[in-house]
Amino acid sequence: MNRLLTLELPEKVYNSLEEKAKQASQSPEALAVQLLTAATQTVIDDPLERFIGAFSGHGSDWADTHDKHLGLSVTETMRREERQGRADA
Repeated sequence: MNRLLTLELPEKVYNSLEEKAKQASQSPEALAVQLLTAATQTVIDDPLERFIGAFSGHGSDWADTHDKHLGLSVTETMRREERQGRADA
């Protein structure tokens, strides 16, 4: 079943959509349907989608601080390997 969806777009967005549609010899509406279909299909086909939010991440800033956490992990690993190297010698 198809549904009708009416969207109000900012002028810049519509102009860009219209330009891309002309390049593809399509109407802006047809191109918008293709873009929306592709965008939602990615979410539908994502095998990890069902796990999003299922586990506690112990903080919500990991995306902003992942470099820091990776750096700390690498430093910890290097120190552990260094201590192990001294113990083996």
